[in-house]
Amino acid sequence: MDLRTSGSSDGIYAATLRYHVGRFYMITTDVRAIGNFYVTAEQPEGPWSDPILLTLWGNRSIPFLR
Repeated sequence: MDLRTSGSSDGIYAATLRYHVGRFYMITTDVRAIGNFYVTAEQPEGPWSDPILLTLWGNRSIPFLR
C-alpha cells in the first residue's frame, strides 16, 4: 500500500497494533481509499500481509473481542 501521494487529509488514521496468538495485527482506516482494514505479520518489522478489508461498522477492535 503506497501512501506517498496521499494529501494532508488523506491516508491512514488511528492505527492500533495488537498481538494475539503469535501474530501482530495493525488495524486502521484509509479515509480516502479502501476504508477500514487490517494487516498481519509474525514479527512487528514484517513482512506484513496485503490489506484485509473490514466490512463491519464501528469499533475496529471487534476482531479481538471474545
